[in-house]
Amino acid sequence: MRKYVKPSLVFLLVMAILLATSFVSVFVAGVLTNKNFYADVFFYGGADIFMDYLNSVRDNAELNTYTEYHTIYPPLVALYFHFMSKFVPDNILRLPFEQRYLMRQCAPAMIELTLFFLTCAIVLYFSIRRLLRNERKGVSLLVFLLCLISYPLLYAFERGNVLLASVVLLVAFFAYRDHDKAWVRELSIFALALSITIKIYPVVFAFFLLKKKDYIGFVKTAVYSMLLFFVPFVVYGGAEGCYLLIRQVFLFSEGQTTNPFLSNIVMLFIGNGAIQGTGATILQLALLVVVLLALFFTKEDYESALVCFLAMMFFPGTAGTYSCAYCLPVFLLLICSRNQWRTLRYLPSLILMLFLFGFHHGKQFYYGEMFLAASLVAEALLLIVNPIEFAIHRRRETSPHA
Repeated sequence: MRKYVKPSLVFLLVMAILLATSFVSVFVAGVLTNKNFYADVFFYGGADIFMDYLNSVRDNAELNTYTEYHTIYPPLVALYFHFMSKFVPDNILRLPFEQRYLMRQCAPAMIELTLFFLTCAIVLYFSIRRLLRNERKGVSLLVFLLCLISYPLLYAFERGNVLLASVVLLVAFFAYRDHDKAWVRELSIFALALSITIKIYPVVFAFFLLKKKDYIGFVKTAVYSMLLFFVPFVVYGGAEGCYLLIRQVFLFSEGQTTNPFLSNIVMLFIGNGAIQGTGATILQLALLVVVLLALFFTKEDYESALVCFLAMMFFPGTAGTYSCAYCLPVFLLLICSRNQWRTLRYLPSLILMLFLFGFHHGKQFYYGEMFLAASLVAEALLLIVNPIEFAIHRRRETSPHA
């Protein structure tokens, strides 16, 4: 009897080949630039490592984060950093801005940062193990390790950004939403709400619940999200604190008519500066509408999640490269699918978004941004094929000659 290869093993083979290509590409780029390329891959050449986290601990030591530091983190995140600041000596927290890097020499600050990373890694592993529960543990471990070295996660790790927690919670939602126990399913809904509260723009993943006709889960997500977002404002001045946060978010995004990925898509096909202002907004809204319409024609969970991911990436407020980390749950759902050959058409561009880590934003080689833009367009086009296939299938079914 013929033995069939498990779908996940096929995906892992393809992924390993492209990942190896990525490593070789990065090595060649380093050789050609006399190793200067490696420094360009990191934020400020690596000089600012972990400072998204450490700066936030410092900025939230007092409950004046919106009045004095003008941060754009939601109040729940601000409260988390306020709590973590209690473990850091006051003389470190009061360092002038120019001396903020000395926080990396503070043992308590680095220990709590390590615990943050460790907690995210543990939740991610068990979520992957749950998604791949029909596979061997070795496969789950390999997928986990590959996720850890995906470029967006490495970049979020380098920055020490709470986006890590948001992504991991999103993966946990997809992993446990169909659990046998009701309280675990409830926790998965709470995990989705918490992921949304941390970074806001993953709110589009709530549409996944609408697609699954889980209207109660959708309402619960909305209620949990609003409670997690608004209740913590009690300690930040109530309505005034909420107003300050909203104002600072708009000030932060002022002049950004579109997000980086949409700009790259425009550059890829039309040229730099070809579409700006109103034109960019119209194009962005058109892409959002097209992508969200595709949600009604998706057949599998990974396709529905992919629609949500693309909608998020086309949104103006989406932050740069490491937002691709939200592609991880899509990737994991895809390799869990048993529809082997259908999923292979999505896999290459998903892998380019996640694993071609050397070329994302280096100065010498900026091709990674083009790869990301091309990958997003490829995924969107593949999704648009779904309604066409659906229409053809329905026509055949209703045909008198069928």
